[in-house]
Amino acid sequence: MQADLIDRTFTCTLFMPFEEFEKIRRGDEVIRFFQKYFPDSVPLIGVEALKQDFFRLPAQAMVKGFEDCLVFDEIMDQFNENLAAVLEEYTRVRVPDDHAIADLSMYNYVEMRAHVNSRYFLFRKYLDNILHFIMPKTIIPLYTMFTFTRTRYHETVKHWHWQNKVITQGLWLCGVVSAAGGTYVLVRYSHKLPSISAEHLWTRILAF
Repeated sequence: MQADLIDRTFTCTLFMPFEEFEKIRRGDEVIRFFQKYFPDSVPLIGVEALKQDFFRLPAQAMVKGFEDCLVFDEIMDQFNENLAAVLEEYTRVRVPDDHAIADLSMYNYVEMRAHVNSRYFLFRKYLDNILHFIMPKTIIPLYTMFTFTRTRYHETVKHWHWQNKVITQGLWLCGVVSAAGGTYVLVRYSHKLPSISAEHLWTRILAF
């Protein structure tokens, strides 16, 4: 399933061979298929919605990532196709990236489960995209690094953690500067402000 950050809904994507799709031609066959293989999804999606949505888009080819193959081919060239040396080097090179992608998969699960409806999460996505537009080589959204670059996965995770730290510290700094500026203005011009009780001020803050 994939989360939509715009309308806060989820999209269900079904992966299986084309011949299996071709066997399902009617709405009742869709329901029987899902009841057999994904019974818990039927009440969540709804019988009528499932019947209609299944046929809205034709089955399409899945474009897979072949980075493992590319890396293996590069190492084959590097070691003149000495398979023993190639396998040892491939293991050494690829294991850190395998661990990183496992961690990223778990993070993606947590993100979809708990964060997609968070206002701060949506704000950070928006901010990250703006910063990426301004500084495309410095701030790169995690999805962009992971999907559209050849950056190694463990290096992607390191850069993601670094830029999260930088952006978070920047937001804290902006907050502190804003609070300090507001306090200065309040103190500096307090004599020009209308008299207001602390209780009334606190009520207004809560209302805001």
